[in-house]
Amino acid sequence: MLGASAVAVVVFGLLSASLVSLGRARARGWSADRLGVTTAFLVGTVLFALAGWTVAGIVGALVVGLGSWLAWRGGVGARVRHL
Repeated sequence: MLGASAVAVVVFGLLSASLVSLGRARARGWSADRLGVTTAFLVGTVLFALAGWTVAGIVGALVVGLGSWLAWRGGVGARVRHL
């Protein structure tokens, strides 16, 4: 039970930090499209990381995180910057 609570705290902490960062980005002039794609990518990453954690524990979450980072670096990030 304690492990599930710790995971929930980490997830909600990451989501809160993401929302604060996105709020600051909006204040700096990011478009709604850019914010939407970035938010969808972050939420999708968190959900897949939770699924990876459920299936394979910490290794699954790390694999999902690495895959997400590679996808962002591989092209998603560049396309978002053009929005």
